[in-house]
Amino acid sequence: MSRPKFLDVLMTISIGWGIFLNVSVVLGLQFVLTLAAGGNFVEFPTAIRVVYFFQTLLLIFQLYIYLKSANGNKLKRNWILLLFAVLDVLGFCMNAFSTSANERWNAIPLAIGAYAFWVQYKKQKVLN
Repeated sequence: MSRPKFLDVLMTISIGWGIFLNVSVVLGLQFVLTLAAGGNFVEFPTAIRVVYFFQTLLLIFQLYIYLKSANGNKLKRNWILLLFAVLDVLGFCMNAFSTSANERWNAIPLAIGAYAFWVQYKKQKVLN
């Protein structure tokens, strides 16, 4: 068994951080109020909690697809890696320009995610 690559470890930590934040929003935990949804809420409305629930499911799916691709498995639809890279770039922009200074830190894991998905997309193009 080979050692995990550095980017794979960073990506797993980045998605893990995203899942942690999203679940915290869904549960309405107080410490995450300045870290998510613009950092402008005293309490998260139900609609935002529902959105973050589905976003958590998307992150779990992203982790599955990333690990499958990173382990050398050929994906039938490699365009999904490009889609996830673009979504992470959009998320990076939203977080980097947030009014909440604490939320801006979330841009770092999103930048890692965008880069990692782009790398996997390029590798999958070679396989296909």
